[in-house]
Amino acid sequence: MSLAGDVSRPGRQSLGRRCAADLFRRLTRHCTWAEKHLAGVPKARVDENGLEVVETGSHRRGILEELEKAHIYVEQLNGRLKEQESRITGQRELIEKLTERLAVVESGVSP
Repeated sequence: MSLAGDVSRPGRQSLGRRCAADLFRRLTRHCTWAEKHLAGVPKARVDENGLEVVETGSHRRGILEELEKAHIYVEQLNGRLKEQESRITGQRELIEKLTERLAVVESGVSP
């Protein structure tokens, strides 16, 4: 095994919320699932002796970037899920009220 590359990451800034949607689009577009490889994580290269060589610094940086993208996407999904749950609750309440009103109308009794 051969290790090469910078392990430190000076000046790294986390990704902001304003680009979260764009990140998801880029993540899904750049993931090469057929190769089971994320675009942000560099592939190992094979040296002249047939050994796989990974540059640890760029590899870790790529993993962190992909993890940040996935975290932002999960956060977006969680927000959408909460919105949908709220909508469903409202719709159930409305259905319950309408069902009660329909029962009253069908029974011929005025409210």
